[in-house]
Amino acid sequence: SSSLRLAGFLSAKVPPGAGSPYRITAAQKNGGMEPYAGRKANMGEMKIDELRPEYQRRWPTGDEHEAPGAARPMEDVGLFGPESMVWRVHSDPASLIGGLRGLLIQALNPVAMAAVSQHSNYRDDPWGRLNRTSEYLTITTFGDTRRANEAAARLRSIHRRISGTDPFTGRSYRADDPDLLLWVHNVEVHSFLAGYRAYGGRVTRAQADRYVTEMIRHAELVGLSAGDVPHTYAEVDEYVTSDAG
Repeated sequence: SSSLRLAGFLSAKVPPGAGSPYRITAAQKNGGMEPYAGRKANMGEMKIDELRPEYQRRWPTGDEHEAPGAARPMEDVGLFGPESMVWRVHSDPASLIGGLRGLLIQALNPVAMAAVSQHSNYRDDPWGRLNRTSEYLTITTFGDTRRANEAAARLRSIHRRISGTDPFTGRSYRADDPDLLLWVHNVEVHSFLAGYRAYGGRVTRAQADRYVTEMIRHAELVGLSAGDVPHTYAEVDEYVTSDAG
């Protein structure tokens, strides 16, 4: 049945390295990153070197004046950088499962679902809608600082134009409402960590706290204040698993 196939998909072990621009190595489990040598990996439909031009300078350039295999350093690693927990979690294939989990839980909020239902074409183009969400996350995570901020500015502009009323609860909503943004952010953070812990690698409590703290920058991109966002995993977990959300 379709439900059994879905259960099998959600419980399947993702092959190491599939769809990720980084090797899944012991170094990564300890927080390090090891880019594949000699090729440019795809991130969805985007290529890392297309997303961030200066990243290309880490690959062999073919310059006759350079030694074979020479790599030039990145000039702008973006908002997080390769040593961050955000890169570690989001570069793992398990982030796909974490993202799906997040979307399912976010839909439990009737106001959030009303906003998506009334202002999105997800019914006609579900994969396109999912791809745009993934593209935003990819740019703000791995893109250079300018592109990350530009993507966030476009998203905030879109949110300012979205408002309405949930026909089932009668509650009015705005896409830039801080409470609604906080719900989406906390579920996203909680779900990416849950997906990585289940299928990606071991995460200590200190590393989970570090990921949550780093993702405050992501919350600020959509218009939230750092002081209004959880700073520890315990705070995120309490919000998502209690009546607070």
